[in-house]
Amino acid sequence: MLCERGRSSHIPPSDYSAAFERVRQAECAVAASAGDQYAVPLDLGFKPSSAVTAPLLILTPHSVILAFSAWKKASEGSPHSGTAIVEFDGCCWSTFGYPNDEALEGHPLWGRGLAHYGIFDVHNSPWVRRMTEQNRVAFPNAKDDSETRHLIFSFHDNTFECLCRGIKAASISSEPLGELTSSFAKICKGILEEGV
Repeated sequence: MLCERGRSSHIPPSDYSAAFERVRQAECAVAASAGDQYAVPLDLGFKPSSAVTAPLLILTPHSVILAFSAWKKASEGSPHSGTAIVEFDGCCWSTFGYPNDEALEGHPLWGRGLAHYGIFDVHNSPWVRRMTEQNRVAFPNAKDDSETRHLIFSFHDNTFECLCRGIKAASISSEPLGELTSSFAKICKGILEEGV
């Protein structure tokens, strides 16, 4: 970590945010130059709320959907809140739970771009390397997997990390029940059709 992160009351919030972003970018540049892992913010048009986000994870062998309380800036600049729904493409590995926001500073990517209440794309991920090494046990000629992405969603009480091909759909809604019901019905239909 390049500097101790904290907030001083005499610094205007906009100055603090700009300085924090410069430090985060410098941390990522140092990690990238050493070939180490680092996290880059991923803009889906919204961010997890800093309040209790109440994430909901729907996970099957073929589909993953994550819903959580989120906010986005409206065109006038004032925040708009709702429920974000993110559907992942080809999710093959995931963790959900620890650490919460209070323990996030113990995460290996803290000081390498990871921050509270955000969505991140991990570069030089050891998860991707580990998956490739494990696949080489059964498939010795397996090539390095450059298409798999390591994504992190940091929430108030939880963190979600996954390896996937990408994000199939992402939206924010003030009335998410219909979207969640539709997504869940699609998952159930797929399970029944495949006999899983």
